[in-house]
Amino acid sequence: TGTGHTVGRTQRTFLCRCCHSANKPFCDGTHKKVGFVG
Repeated sequence: TGTGHTVGRTQRTFLCRCCHSANKPFCDGTHKKVGFVG
């Protein structure tokens, strides 16, 4: 993303596909609140 965030290799990381995450490009679970299925 160009923000300089480093993602460790030992942690599980999920990318947001619902476009509602407050922590883009990473998933923060918001898809559950907005009903995203995909």
